[in-house]
Amino acid sequence: MIKIDNISLRYKDFQALDKVTLDFNESKFSCLIGLSGAGKTSLLRILNLLVKPTSGNLITKEYGVLNNKKNISEYRKQTAMIFQNNNLIPRFNILDNILLGRIYKFKTFESLFSFPKSEKIKAMECLEKVGLLNKSQKKITEISGGEKQRVCIARALYQKPRLILADEPISQLDPKNTNKVLELFDALTKENNTKIIMSLHQPKIGLEFCDKIIGLKKGKVLFKYSGKNLTQKKFNDLYIQ
Repeated sequence: MIKIDNISLRYKDFQALDKVTLDFNESKFSCLIGLSGAGKTSLLRILNLLVKPTSGNLITKEYGVLNNKKNISEYRKQTAMIFQNNNLIPRFNILDNILLGRIYKFKTFESLFSFPKSEKIKAMECLEKVGLLNKSQKKITEISGGEKQRVCIARALYQKPRLILADEPISQLDPKNTNKVLELFDALTKENNTKIIMSLHQPKIGLEFCDKIIGLKKGKVLFKYSGKNLTQKKFNDLYIQ
C-alpha cells in the first residue's frame, strides 16, 4: 500500500531522518524500534504527512506519489493515527471523541451532536473491544492515561482504516491490556487485511507479534528483518551508543 523513497527530515541543525527507504508492502504488521530520538515518531508522522519531509517521496499503489491535496486527503481517509500524546478533546466524552474519528463523513460539524444511531453503535462496539464500553459517557479529563490510550485505539478501529500508524500505543497499558490490544491488532491484519506500523520501546513484544522489525538509529535504518532472523548482536548494535 505504501513505501517511502529516500526520505530525509531535518529540523534546523538536527537530522531526524537520513535517506530512509522502506517498502511496507512487504509486511502486514511492522514494528519500529530504537532509542529515543532514533526517528521512529518522525517516520510515523511523515507516513501520515503530518510532517512534510525535507526530501524524498511517499508512494502508494492507489495514488502514486503523495504530492497534492486531493490524493493526500483520500489517503488520509484510509489511514488512522494513534498518537503518543493521545490528541483527544478533553471537554468531550469518550464516545464523542470516537465519533470524531470519522467526522469527514458528515456534512456539517453540527453533526457532532446528532450522529446517526448506527454510527454510535459502531463506536460502542469499538469501545467494547478495548474494554471501555461502560465508560463511554465519561469525559477525557475523568479517565487515566492508560484508558486514554485505549480510547485512541478504539477511535482508530472505528475509522475502519486500511493503514494504522501507532506511536507507542501500549506504553501506558498494563500487561493484560497490552496483550489484549496487540492480539486485536494481530487479528486486524489477518482478518481485515489492515496494515499496521507501530513504534515500540519493548522489542521483545515486537518479536512476538510483528512480521517485520525495523531498527532505526540516528535517523537511519540499521536493519529490517523478520523476527526469526533478528540476532542479539543486532539488538546490541541498535541500543548500545
